[in-house]
Formats: sequence, C-alpha cells, structure tokens
Amino acid sequence: MGTMVAVLNGLLKEKILAVQEFALLGYRSVRDIFSRPRYLAETFEQMDNIGVGSLPIVALAAFFIGAVLVSVLLFGDLTSRYVQLGLLIAVGFGALGAVDDWIKLSTNRNGLRARPKLIAQLMLAVLVGSLLYYERDSTNPILLKREVMLTGDRVINATSGFD
Repeated sequence: MGTMVAVLNGLLKEKILAVQEFALLGYRSVRDIFSRPRYLAETFEQMDNIGVGSLPIVALAAFFIGAVLVSVLLFGDLTSRYVQLGLLIAVGFGALGAVDDWIKLSTNRNGLRARPKLIAQLMLAVLVGSLLYYERDSTNPILLKREVMLTGDRVINATSGFD
C-alpha cells in the first residue's frame, strides 16, 4: 500500500511539474514576443574575445568609484576647492578611461596610444597640481597630492588588463 501511494505521488508530482513548466514556457513566450532580444551572455563572450577579459574587475571598480562620487556629490562640501579638484580628477581620468575603452570596443585599435594617453594624464595632473599650488597652505603636502593624481589612473588600468 505504501509503495502504491509513493508511485501515485511521484506520478502526480511529475504531471504537475510538466503543467507548471508548460505554463511558465507559455508565459515567457508571450512576454518575449513584445521585448527586444537580449543576448547578454553572447555580448560578454564577444567582449572577452576582443580583449575586455577583466570586465568584472572594471565593473567592480566603476561601481565603487561611482559610489564615492555620488556620496561626495550628495554629502560633500561642494564649495571646497579640494573637493572640486578631486571631482575634476576623478571625472577627468574616468572620461579618459571611457574614451580608451570606447576606442577598443568600436575599432580594431587597442585603445588610445600610450603617448596621447600619458600626455592627457599629465595635462590633467599639471592643471590640478598648479591649481593646488596656488591654493597652498602649510597643511597640504602638494607633492603627495600630485603623486596620488598621477598614479590613480595607473591603478585602475593595472586592474583592467594592463592596457
């Protein structure tokens, strides 16, 4: 008697599961008729094939940098010259990295060449460094700030595949 109940229970569960899977398939089919096709897995695979292999690291770094920028914009003293210059550095190096990645993804080139990229980084660092120099007082080590600005972009690029 116990085995017959177990067999009927198994058959009943099997039939209910089949109906559930059919209903779910029908729902997804109708829903997907009205939406664009999404090929997320294929997109990531193609990005990996063309050299964006460290996408999770870059996405994680971008998330945290974005979180810091949003926090500064929401809660920071935006009238402070140092906060403004920090935002300029973050946005400037971020824009340079975005242009570099866009060139990598949209052309056959391997991103920006080293010399223009270095020149852009140095120009931004010299601009902010000179603004810091003219705003100097005895409590701000200017040399340390310039070194941090010059090496900040290199740290992110080191995590994104040594480009």
